[in-house]
Amino acid sequence: MTAEEAPPIEETAAPEAAPRARLAGKIVPAVWIVLVVASVSLLAVLMYTQYLPDREMNESAEQSAMDAATKGAVAVLTYSSGNFDRDVSSARTYLTGDFLGQYDTYIQTAVAPVAKQKSIQTTATVVRRAVSELRPESAAVLLYINQTTSTADNPAPSSAASSVMVRLTKVDGKWLISSFTPV
Repeated sequence: MTAEEAPPIEETAAPEAAPRARLAGKIVPAVWIVLVVASVSLLAVLMYTQYLPDREMNESAEQSAMDAATKGAVAVLTYSSGNFDRDVSSARTYLTGDFLGQYDTYIQTAVAPVAKQKSIQTTATVVRRAVSELRPESAAVLLYINQTTSTADNPAPSSAASSVMVRLTKVDGKWLISSFTPV
């Protein structure tokens, strides 16, 4: 076989390389298109799940959560022996979930007997408040509370200051206290 009869090496390699080059030329753009579509899809999901719900949480929503936490905390911590059942009934309207059950148990077993026996009167006021967390269906509000208490035995009121983290849950469009934790 002479050099003229032998097929050139480049000619035999070229037909095999050409399909690979064409395939690589199609795969690379396809991968880029898939990556762009995936990125845009991820952005859309994040926008829908993170950004848009946060936009619903404006100053009005913040104020509403703080007002509910304030009114609820004052109702929970304010009572007098003469109106005890009415005060407890009023406080219950600000509560929800497990905390409502815990409140009922605590009030009936620990507070009611002592409050009625010693003629306790206690009044709470919120002196400072701030939203710690705000979501469309839940919130956390930090409250600084002053509370004065007097009894039949000691009519001069005693004062106490405390701070409480109030967690709220939106139930039927209304903020209700689901947790009440001293801080």
